[in-house]
Amino acid sequence: QFGLKVKEFAERTFMSKQILLHFTNTDQQLHLSPEHTLNLYRICQEVINNASKYSQCKNFNVSIFPNNEFIIELSDDGIGFNEAEVEKGYGLNNLHTRASEMKAKLEMNSEKGKGTSYKIHLDRTIFWK
Repeated sequence: QFGLKVKEFAERTFMSKQILLHFTNTDQQLHLSPEHTLNLYRICQEVINNASKYSQCKNFNVSIFPNNEFIIELSDDGIGFNEAEVEKGYGLNNLHTRASEMKAKLEMNSEKGKGTSYKIHLDRTIFWK
């Protein structure tokens, strides 16, 4: 199950970092193609890894919930960054490339001192088998 795999990865990643994971999964039925599932999981992995390495956060939130579109929110309470000043390396570029390849909308919001959040929007009419 997708949500549980993301949760397990986050727990393993944050275990030694003293970061508390807050996980909400209100939709147990995510039915994506294997390719879309892998891309979505890789996006979540990259966000979790970045938070673990760079954010200095104490809390990380994962919320997966249905709506007219399916939304995954990932956020931290870390130091944040100014998007205009940060060098967009392989990781950040990869997030946008993966989202674009699967026709998902990826919103990233970060502000110095206020943490970072990502919202991944999946249109149910496009993605569900």
